[in-house]
Amino acid sequence: MIKKFIRIVPIILSCGLFIALMSGYVSDKSPLISYEYFENVRLQVENDFKSNNFTSINVSHPTEYTKITSYPSTQWNSENNNSYKGDTLKPRQIDFYYLNNQNKNAITKVTLFYAPDSIEKDYIRVDYFDSLKYTNNVQENYRSLSMVPHFEVAFKGKGYYIYVQTTYLQPYYNENSITDVENLGLISLNAELVRQLQNFLISNNL
Repeated sequence: MIKKFIRIVPIILSCGLFIALMSGYVSDKSPLISYEYFENVRLQVENDFKSNNFTSINVSHPTEYTKITSYPSTQWNSENNNSYKGDTLKPRQIDFYYLNNQNKNAITKVTLFYAPDSIEKDYIRVDYFDSLKYTNNVQENYRSLSMVPHFEVAFKGKGYYIYVQTTYLQPYYNENSITDVENLGLISLNAELVRQLQNFLISNNL
């Protein structure tokens, strides 16, 4: 009986190891979203997303065009620019620009970025960069530095990340002393476009 048990143990251990390896393989092997699906999302945002409060200032092209930007180093990743597998006709990053119909002093940039391993909706980043005077993370003698405020919300869906950034147009910022109330208005403006865009994507099952 003991001899039979000794013969069976290696078989059981081998089966257990095989199952564990396969389980790890399956869990690590998440489905990837195709570039064609991302292209469909891009086309619907470009052609069908409309807003009563924002005006699109984008130009449509027969084939998608965007600046292909080189990465600083291939030490981090083998890709050397933001195209899909080196194909400059398949940009991973598409930018759209909008002006608010009520606030003529701001511009909003929406960046759609191909993320083939993204399969669930979630927020990535909610942030603002407006002033150093209230932060304790910067040395006190640098807190008076002036900068153009930027407000950003980033979220993800099936096959894509989206970054929504709003900032002041340069002439207005240069000629005016920006108040905290104005900055709060800009945050609300940015959030408004985020909500409208999310509602559009949800209603179109994207």
